[in-house]
Amino acid sequence: MLQLPETNLDHKWQNYLNTWQQEINAIASYAEQVQQAKKKYENKIKTATFKNIRGTLETMCSGVSVTNLSRWVKDKKSPLTA
Repeated sequence: MLQLPETNLDHKWQNYLNTWQQEINAIASYAEQVQQAKKKYENKIKTATFKNIRGTLETMCSGVSVTNLSRWVKDKKSPLTA
């Protein structure tokens, strides 16, 4: 088993993710939550938040390039990709 370095996401980026999640959770209809989450996730490439998350994951997974962030997030069952 490989030991991953303990790396925390910068508080600024974690706060952005928490805010986005709260916005999604505030939507009453599950179908609308899914639609809005997909829209936000599709814009991930344009945001500094996801660039920072990708960098953090690459730091944790040395020797492995994290090029498919969507698969990692989906595997973690994030509501952002529900």
